[in-house]
Amino acid sequence: MTPIDWPVLYAGLLTARLEQDTRIRRVRMLVDSAYAEPLDAERLATEACLSRAQLIRAFRQAYGTTPHQYLIERRVAAARTLLEQTELPVTEVCLAVGFSSLGSFSTLFRRHVGRAPKLPAPRRPQPGPPRAAGPGLLRPPLRRFARFREVEPRGRRVGCPQMITKFSHATIYVTDHDQALDFYVGKLGFEVRTDVTMQGFRWLTVGPKAQPDLELILMRLSASPMMDADTVAQMESLMRKGALGAGVFATDDCKATYEALVAKGVEFVSPPAERPYGIEAIMKDPFGNWFSMTQRAR
Repeated sequence: MTPIDWPVLYAGLLTARLEQDTRIRRVRMLVDSAYAEPLDAERLATEACLSRAQLIRAFRQAYGTTPHQYLIERRVAAARTLLEQTELPVTEVCLAVGFSSLGSFSTLFRRHVGRAPKLPAPRRPQPGPPRAAGPGLLRPPLRRFARFREVEPRGRRVGCPQMITKFSHATIYVTDHDQALDFYVGKLGFEVRTDVTMQGFRWLTVGPKAQPDLELILMRLSASPMMDADTVAQMESLMRKGALGAGVFATDDCKATYEALVAKGVEFVSPPAERPYGIEAIMKDPFGNWFSMTQRAR
């Protein structure tokens, strides 16, 4: 019987869990951006590439509610904004946010907001000098907004979408997780996205707070079925020499960020300098990985 390689097995399970979390976030983003469209459970499940039961269970686990309940809350919130900030009639607001029944809309609005949907009370007219009666004082007809554009539902797709939508994870090799956290979180100001340890394998990801859809995997170099001890030693040697460039960090103010990071003890290979593409400084992490910190030219 072939022995189970537990680190590889758990790495696969973690990867599958992260993929599912990404799919669930994609469903929530769809609801946020297209709540006025006819979103049903089948379309949301297709978007997540999950069955309806899997989607409901995973969405409730992630956000504490079902996709349908979240859609209702999103539509009610949008309707409340329209009623408070525009003069649209209640019926048009109902249709504009995706409801097809005024009765259902009124019931759900009252349940979530605590009152019936209605327009704010009109302002009282300011007193002024009397004006002579005439045709010009007749009440003008109500100006209706143009008919709302009907959004055609997307065509049903058979199976899972095959197009790659984004790059979600990138790997940075490190030799010590705690030291890596001190640098990337304590000094650069990133936030921890995932930190799970099972059977000695630690899956640790971080990312910039302003970029929630990107996770940087802080992968500790260690001997494994995918990398033997000799390869680990070679990788560590290359990192210490600064032979592995890891990427580019964007900033709005390179010089100010440089001063702040130097004060925190971050090592820079070169200070900010004018380049054809902007202002750039080169930093290194404690393991030898170097990064370009760039303020793009405008």
